[in-house]
Amino acid sequence: MKLSLFFPAYNEEESLPKLLKDATRLCKEVADDYEIILVILETSKDNTIPLAKKYAKKDSHIRIVIQKANDRGVGRAYHIGFQSARYEIVMFSDADNQFDLQEFKKLLKLLPQYDFVTGYRKKRMDPFPRRFIAFFYNLLLNILYGMRVRDADCAMKAFKRELVQRITLRSRTGMICPELIIKARRLGYKIKEIPVTHYPRTAAESAFASGGFVKPKIILGQVKEMLALSKDLRTHNYDRRKK
Repeated sequence: MKLSLFFPAYNEEESLPKLLKDATRLCKEVADDYEIILVILETSKDNTIPLAKKYAKKDSHIRIVIQKANDRGVGRAYHIGFQSARYEIVMFSDADNQFDLQEFKKLLKLLPQYDFVTGYRKKRMDPFPRRFIAFFYNLLLNILYGMRVRDADCAMKAFKRELVQRITLRSRTGMICPELIIKARRLGYKIKEIPVTHYPRTAAESAFASGGFVKPKIILGQVKEMLALSKDLRTHNYDRRKK
């Protein structure tokens, strides 16, 4: 197996040592060849970029891709990760160590049977306001798009690279994860969702929340992109089986 594993990162200096240690251990155990890609927003205010460069200099499997300040958005970070991935299997997670990367083995085990395996947080460890909003967010996505998933934006996913090569993704926010699932399902790709472990965030505050609450501009941005996705689905024919 040849594997690309990427992580969007913003102000994750404290998280990087454990993240890269765990990612390297996983990749050595499951892949014949691999790359670990850090997609780092260039406006990170801490030591994320210099520290990442230090690790990359020591290990040729670690690659750094800088996300430009005028190309912001976690959705854009995912785009950059998808475009940068060179190997047949692509996986991604967050850089904040809220997931056990060893559980990617469960996702990889299912890839021969499925094109796309995504996790759902069996016990989400975010503050209550975020969990409350996430519940209704996922409910709305399932009602509007028939997604049939519990946790659309869980940042633990594995899929075959051909999938993102065939699908045109437009979201710049976290809507990119639901968009990917919706379009993959409509194109006939086989999707499986399985439970994964989620841990509390221990370093730095999320870029999407303040005091446990999702920032209003984040909610507004995702609502706008939900409307844009609905228009995109009406305009383009995604209801065809994959060839």
